[in-house]
Amino acid sequence: MMMTRIGELTAGEWCETIDGREWRFAPLSLADWAEFEARLVASRPDPLAVARDASESLPAAAHRGVLEAAFAEACRATRVTIDELVEFAASGAGTVLLCWLALRRHHPELSEADVAALISRWTDAEVSSAHTRLAGAPPGAYGPAKNSRRQATATSPSPGA
Repeated sequence: MMMTRIGELTAGEWCETIDGREWRFAPLSLADWAEFEARLVASRPDPLAVARDASESLPAAAHRGVLEAAFAEACRATRVTIDELVEFAASGAGTVLLCWLALRRHHPELSEADVAALISRWTDAEVSSAHTRLAGAPPGAYGPAKNSRRQATATSPSPGA
């Protein structure tokens, strides 16, 4: 019988045995990805507060210009780029969140802190494997989306829009 990795390619469920216990990971749903994106947005600093603090000593016209730029940034702040998603997924907090989202369906008793403690005992290869299964690639595999084709794909409207 020929074995395939179709489960990995389709983001199927999988199990890992860590410290003698079997952990069951579920594929991430659209709701999970929305929660991941919302957490990323919530982790950003408030651009208006940063601008207000940084521009207090500037002349009034310059202060206003800085605040206007910060307001424009605050309006954009609910949108997330592919570069931001990739960077957050590769971070320690992003790794914990991805794994917690995948584990919570079958292990609702786990907190994010529990998952962070679990991940801290993983090897780099195990972390990379989890990223591949959950996000499609290990951390850093894509790097920043700098080439024009990826950026065009990531920002193009859908057909018929």
